[in-house]
Amino acid sequence: MNKTSIISYALFAIPFFSYAAFNEIEVNQLKSINGSSNSAAKISIEKKEKAVKFAVENNPEKKNEIVNTDKAWVALIENKCIFETMESKGTDALPSLMDECYAKEYNDEALYFERLLP
Repeated sequence: MNKTSIISYALFAIPFFSYAAFNEIEVNQLKSINGSSNSAAKISIEKKEKAVKFAVENNPEKKNEIVNTDKAWVALIENKCIFETMESKGTDALPSLMDECYAKEYNDEALYFERLLP
């Protein structure tokens, strides 16, 4: 192999392998970010469910209204988060951004129901 062939091969191969290594690192980072944001969303949903249950227990005469409000709020959260992340549709960031939105919105709903007076 002559010197020109070796240089040509190196110029082709090095960027290719560097790109592949970067993608693996990027994929692992993305999984970590998505996992963290998903955990935050799940925690927020659990917090909201406890708050709704608490509100129903403290206001049994308003159970239907509380449950219906919760259902409507969940529909609003879903639509709001879809709307707020529209620009990220089709990107790797979408799951994380959706989970961040869910976490914030479900925390807000939980706070509302936690503060509901008996």
